[in-house]
Amino acid sequence: MNSAIIVAAGEGLRMGAPIPKQFIKIHGKTILEYTLNQFVQSDLIGEYIIVLSKDYLNIGKDLQEKYARLELKICQGGKQRFDSVKNALKELNEKSENVFIHDAVRPFFTTELMLRCLSSCEEKGSGIPATNIKDSLRIIKDSIVDGKKIQDGRSNAINRDLYRSVQTPQVFQTNKLVEAYNDPFSDKIVHTDDASVYEEFGYQVYLVEGDSLNIKITTPEDLDIAKIRLSAANA
Repeated sequence: MNSAIIVAAGEGLRMGAPIPKQFIKIHGKTILEYTLNQFVQSDLIGEYIIVLSKDYLNIGKDLQEKYARLELKICQGGKQRFDSVKNALKELNEKSENVFIHDAVRPFFTTELMLRCLSSCEEKGSGIPATNIKDSLRIIKDSIVDGKKIQDGRSNAINRDLYRSVQTPQVFQTNKLVEAYNDPFSDKIVHTDDASVYEEFGYQVYLVEGDSLNIKITTPEDLDIAKIRLSAANA
């Protein structure tokens, strides 16, 4: 069985909205609900765990009622993403073989993308969508002034062909990801996503072709783009 964990416990401060961005409504539905519907339409998922902050658990109850046909669980998030995902993994059905971990504010992923990730996961243990870098990249150089590091605009060019921009959903064999998350959290490692936790434990992260349209709604500009795309989809 395939499981899906939708991480929706973030505050979304960069959006500057009065509520977290995953709960912003577009055409009568929250961004979180659009994301959930994408999973449902794929017909690949046997159970869902949605991670919410304590203050928004009531939204989870509403979703459980609305989607009563689904095996849908609500899990309270933790202090950091690591803690939130770890809490969600404890809720998985013992029959779960593969688990999709996804950002609640990425509602534009496709079934085709899910299948690419799942195929890699079943064969190699993980499937992480990633896209090529289109812009030139430079790495910032620090200067030392009065014994302190500062950034004064100096930089060096780096080869963009060696880098990828990582997306979600990220898919892992369930037993391996659970094992990785059972390791204690280390603040010395940058846990930017679940693949970094998986890799830190010693497992190999395998990339698959991502989708440039699979944007993460983070800023007001992203929200404007999402409204246009969802308007077209609902037309």
